[in-house]
Amino acid sequence: MYSEWLNQNDNRENEMVKNIYNYCYRSNYGKALFLVGAAHRKSLINKISKFEINKKQNLDWIFDYFGLQYKK
Repeated sequence: MYSEWLNQNDNRENEMVKNIYNYCYRSNYGKALFLVGAAHRKSLINKISKFEINKKQNLDWIFDYFGLQYKK
C-alpha cells in the first residue's frame, strides 16, 4: 500500500512538472509562482532538473527565493 502511494505521488509530481512546461510554452506571461507543499520540494527540484535535461527546455526557476541554498 505504501509503495502504491509513493508511485501515485511520483506520477502526480511528474504531471505537475509536465503541465507547467506545457502551459508556459503555450502562454504569454512575465512571472509565475508555483506553490507546493514542502514535502514535494526536493523531489520536484530533481524532477525539474531531469526534465530540462531530457526535453531541452528551460525555465528560469528560483529555488532559493528565501535564501536557502539548494543544488539542482
